Amino acid sequence: MNIKLSALALVALLSANKADAQLYRLGKSPNYNVRKQEKGQYPLWQRIQLGYGIHTLTNKANFEYRTVDNKTYTSIASLKSAQSMVGSLDVYFPVAHMTPRYCFAINAGANVIMNTLTHDTVVLGPNMSFQKDLKTMIIGVPISLDFKAGGDAAQSKQYGTMFTVGAGIQPMYIQSDGFKSEGSKSINQDTKILSFIKAEAGFRAGLAFKLRAMAYIGQLTLVDRQETIIKEGTASTILGYRRTTSSGPLGYTLQLIVMPGAIGWKK
Repeated sequence: MNIKLSALALVALLSANKADAQLYRLGKSPNYNVRKQEKGQYPLWQRIQLGYGIHTLTNKANFEYRTVDNKTYTSIASLKSAQSMVGSLDVYFPVAHMTPRYCFAINAGANVIMNTLTHDTVVLGPNMSFQKDLKTMIIGVPISLDFKAGGDAAQSKQYGTMFTVGAGIQPMYIQSDGFKSEGSKSINQDTKILSFIKAEAGFRAGLAFKLRAMAYIGQLTLVDRQETIIKEGTASTILGYRRTTSSGPLGYTLQLIVMPGAIGWKK
């Protein structure tokens, strides 16, 4: 977890609440406050966000092949996304408004990233060349502190455009056939927490539509695979042992976000 980023988010949140409280003390209550939410004027369903898009990733993969007579060959290749899909469902909770058009909000939800990672053919010694695609699925729970401006900040049809910037953390569960190893330490899943930053821009046309870009910060292991290579046509003749590893940033996502509840925003 990025401690500095979390601390910064907490400070920003406290500052926003302090500013909000000051407005109340001055008798200038923001247009959007907790009491009005409780009365149903700003219902939760109007803040639901559905997303679909793509994920991009490029890392270096390290390959090592050791023969039964202890000759070792190594190679490095680029590992990248060949096919990807990102889906998300989330909702935001305004915590402080500076004006009706601008607010800080906590955004929380869930997303899933499904990816096929591929690399060029790798040559390891005179008798070993191979290419293998690796399928990966990541289920995450992104939580962020966002600064919002425009229509979705006010939940109002008065503003036709909207913009968001934010930062947060994402606990995630990773399932990958790139984790498969042999023996008692065999695993095929892992958990991790990464930080991220994001930006959104969009407009309202009946529903609200936004483009959301997210960049993940921190290192992640998506491949750590060890295999015993058996001679073709035999059942147990071992030729050697091959290991593939890859660590690096998770990459970027780009999604189209739809807010069906925007049709019910106030005039």
